Amino acid sequence: MVRAFLCHVDEVKEKSMERGLSLLPKQEAERILQLKNEKQRCLSLAGKLLLQKVLQERGYSLTDCIVQKNGKPELKGTEDFHFNLSHSGEYVLLATSSLPIGADIERIRERLPKGLMRILSKEEEEILESLPKQEQPALFFRFWTRKESFVKAIGGRIFVKPFLLSMVEKGQIVERYKDFYFYDFPIKGYALSLCSKECVYAEKMQFFSFSDLFSM
Repeated sequence: MVRAFLCHVDEVKEKSMERGLSLLPKQEAERILQLKNEKQRCLSLAGKLLLQKVLQERGYSLTDCIVQKNGKPELKGTEDFHFNLSHSGEYVLLATSSLPIGADIERIRERLPKGLMRILSKEEEEILESLPKQEQPALFFRFWTRKESFVKAIGGRIFVKPFLLSMVEKGQIVERYKDFYFYDFPIKGYALSLCSKECVYAEKMQFFSFSDLFSM
């Protein structure tokens, strides 16, 4: 079953950061401290703590994770547990599955990027333009997170031609692309998509605060 975990990362005090870093393997903590942006450090720390919490439920730790040549992380020694992390704004997302999984979350911004034809397929662009302008950003970022989650699920590192990957077929938004299934979770102000070869998704997402991640 595909499971999703979401952590809200608001203002994090220095003492909380120090405590969180102390719970990670030294190498992971050092990587986070090397990040220049404070917000990125907080989100990265929350992501590692969230992953560590879920791994420990299965008897694993962060030291059991490796990164493949294509940049996709995996858990060594097992083929029935896959995971993927993403973050945006004030949220960190973790998805797990027994089969390859991709996850992406993006804060919905009112202004759409320029050059939509380089991002959307013709069919996607037609549906987008048929909506009132105030409804277009939500759909655009839904398309975008689905595309990103698919690329992450197959292990791609660079999204070169997103317009070739269409989430629309015969005027309808698809729930499946090739051997992968999509699932969207409604989060106010954000687009959140999961993509996996496993078609059974948990109905509810598990929510955490930053402090929840300290209990191991």
